[in-house]
Amino acid sequence: MAQNELATLIQKIAESHSGMIEPNSRYYLEVDLGKAAEAGGYANLQDRWRGVQAVIPVKESMGAGMTVLIDGRTFIHYVQFDNGVVVPGHVAEAVSGIPCRPYQAHEDMKLIFS
Repeated sequence: MAQNELATLIQKIAESHSGMIEPNSRYYLEVDLGKAAEAGGYANLQDRWRGVQAVIPVKESMGAGMTVLIDGRTFIHYVQFDNGVVVPGHVAEAVSGIPCRPYQAHEDMKLIFS
């Protein structure tokens, strides 16, 4: 059951960012999975995934917020789902039903804070 709920949560995160996602972008936002679970009503997921960040690659800087340069090697063992959302490998192992592949980060990534 929790696997299906986590898959649903990741799908909802992708849907809420669908107009912004650019799967191969060097710019990205972070979404705390635990906080997203809490906001989405998935109480049984919020504690386990709190502090675990999903990465949302987005279109060129989106013209807002501050960016911070991050070494792309930070994303070793990350996985990208076909919907564009990127998660650490241990999260992907807990999800079933969403096709995914190893994430290929740019050498330098840019985290957007809004």
